[in-house]
Amino acid sequence: MRPKAEAPSSGWHELQIRVAPPMKDAIVHQLFEWGAKGVIEDDAEDECLIRAFFEEVRREEVAEALQPFLNSIVGHFPGTGATTVSWSEVEDEDWSQFHKQFYPAQSLTHLFFLKPAWDEQTEVPDGMVPLILEPGQAFGTGLHASTRLCMRMLEYCVEMHPRPHEIRALDVGTGTGILAMALSKLGIHEAIATDHDPIALEVAAENFGANACNNIELTDSSLDELEGEFEIIVSNILLETHRELATQYRRLIAPRGQIILSGLLVNQRSEIEELMAQAGFQVEGSETSQEWLALAFTPMADLHSS
Repeated sequence: MRPKAEAPSSGWHELQIRVAPPMKDAIVHQLFEWGAKGVIEDDAEDECLIRAFFEEVRREEVAEALQPFLNSIVGHFPGTGATTVSWSEVEDEDWSQFHKQFYPAQSLTHLFFLKPAWDEQTEVPDGMVPLILEPGQAFGTGLHASTRLCMRMLEYCVEMHPRPHEIRALDVGTGTGILAMALSKLGIHEAIATDHDPIALEVAAENFGANACNNIELTDSSLDELEGEFEIIVSNILLETHRELATQYRRLIAPRGQIILSGLLVNQRSEIEELMAQAGFQVEGSETSQEWLALAFTPMADLHSS
C-alpha cells in the first residue's frame, strides 16, 4: 500500500478503481489532475486497486469524466481488460497530518532537494539547492516521475544556454509552482507561471514567497492571452491538453528556444512527436522514468520565417 499526497478533512468521497497494473500510473496522474486530495495504491500481481479521495463538490464532475477517460486510454494498453469502478462516502480523518509521513525531504535531481514546508529538522546536503514546498491541494509535489524528468531537462537546458540570465521562461499548468521555482533558482531572468485552478494559484503564490522567487509572474491567463516570446517553455500536462495547446506553443516559442513536454506515457511518444512536428517542432532530446516520458523540442528552421 502506497499512500500519496493528502485527502480532505471533511465532506469527501472515495473512488475505487480496479485496474490492470500497466494502466495504474496514467490513471493516478489523471485523478490528481481532477483534484484528488489523496490516492492510495494497493498492488497485486494481476490487479491494482486505486483508492482516490475527492471533495463532495468534485464527485459529479469526476464521475462524468471518468469512463470516457478510461475508454480513451485502453488502446494504449492492449490486453489489459476492463476496469471496475465504485464510489462510497467515507468518514473524516486527520489526513492533513497523515500524509506528511509519506512526503519526506529528499533529492529530486542532482541539484535540487525537496524540503517540505513543515520539516524544520532535515539539513539540506552541501551543494544542493532547497525547494521548500507545501503541496496543499495542487498538483505537482515533485514526487511524480514526470515532474522529476522536467526538472532534469530544465537543468540541462539552462546550463547549455549561452546567456541563462536573459532567459524568459513559461511554466504551463504550474500546479504547486515547483518547475517555475526550479527555473528561478537556475538563474533565469524571469518566468511566467500559468494555471486556471484558483487553488493552484494560491498554493503556488505561497511557495514562491517561501522560496524568495521574486522573478516569477503568476497568472490565470490562457496561453492565447500571453504576449512575447519565451526561450524555454515547460508543460507537464496530459497529451490531450498538449494537443489543444500546440499552436500556442508554436506562437510563443523563441526562434532558437526549447520546449519541454511531459505528463506523457512512453507509449504516447509517436503521437506527441507527430503532433509537434505538425506544429513546426523537431525532437532534440528525451528522458524516461518508469512508464513516463519527457521530450525536448526546438522549432524547425523555418518556424519564424514563414
